[in-house]
Amino acid sequence: MDSTALFLRIRALTHAIDTMISQTGEAASEDVSTLSLMLVELVDEYDKQR
Repeated sequence: MDSTALFLRIRALTHAIDTMISQTGEAASEDVSTLSLMLVELVDEYDKQR
């Protein structure tokens, strides 16, 4: 995956997490946790490509 596609995935996940937190609060903690793990993996991959 190229760095542009990776950046766009990171941005999309970040916005998804932010939206879930602001709309649902603690109710979606499992979903937020899953998205956070995905975000961490993508950020690690992005760091390796830099």
